[in-house]
Amino acid sequence: MRPGGPVAFCAAHLPQALAERLPADMAEQMHTARVVPLVEKYCGVQAFRVQQASSAIAAGEQLAARLQVEPGSPLLLLSRAYFDVEGTPIYYSDLYVRSDRYVHKIELFRHRQQVELARSDACRPRSDDHQPNCEVRVMKKPFHLAWFLSQGYGPKSWRGDWPGSDMARWMMPDLFVDLAKGMDRRCFDYMIIEDSSNVPYTYKGSHDTYLQYAASAPKLDPAVLVPYLAQATKNLGIVPTLSVSEYPPYLMARLVNSLDHVTEGRVGWNCVTGSNDGAAQNLRPRQAHAARRALRHRRRVRRCRDPPVGGVGT
Repeated sequence: MRPGGPVAFCAAHLPQALAERLPADMAEQMHTARVVPLVEKYCGVQAFRVQQASSAIAAGEQLAARLQVEPGSPLLLLSRAYFDVEGTPIYYSDLYVRSDRYVHKIELFRHRQQVELARSDACRPRSDDHQPNCEVRVMKKPFHLAWFLSQGYGPKSWRGDWPGSDMARWMMPDLFVDLAKGMDRRCFDYMIIEDSSNVPYTYKGSHDTYLQYAASAPKLDPAVLVPYLAQATKNLGIVPTLSVSEYPPYLMARLVNSLDHVTEGRVGWNCVTGSNDGAAQNLRPRQAHAARRALRHRRRVRRCRDPPVGGVGT
């Protein structure tokens, strides 16, 4: 009870099997502790997931009497269902809040890397004399999230990422666009698209099994996928794998520079040399000194991308 009348009325519900484990003085303990931690303590369960629904209702006679408002007054109903890790419901509550005593405030940082719920004053009455009942947590140091797209722009194996519902369209960008949208909504920083330019032959020293079951083959060029993903997202960085064995320095610089423009600066370059001799045989006769060649290649790409005054660029 707050000065000026009650703020809210809560109706709590538990499964019968759990309710029987609660102590006799549960009602008294609820005056100094939150209900869910008490349920976890005495019932031997742990809340893993919560679903909440918000709606506006009119106060009936019983609720109006409890909240000391006129019948028909507007109330905010917050319904919460708590589930354990196996999806079994363990607690349910209906919180009826007076609209004249309640304000819901959320403060968000605009910077994408700090998109975070910084302060939530839900459950706070409209009086500066009282502190909010909600626990406030602020992330001190933001962390970064990235996704590695295994098997690249190609069909997915049964142990890999979900391949979609239409395997005949594996070469279309639909599945990858949907994945990129999900990453963008969840504020991922970037996704790396894996790639290789050969058909594997590790198993039994043959390509046959890989081709028969579309395992790690075939693969399309990830650079083709980048514009589709960029058009469908707003903030997600897109990093295709581009091998120095496949592109001469100038063509590499031109390609990355073009992608940089069409994505408005959201493209990256996963610089690799190659993964095995099979890829090298498709492109070059040898793979010796690959790391040294990659460093020289990268320096040349940078000179092509950022030429000196009077130089030739893209």
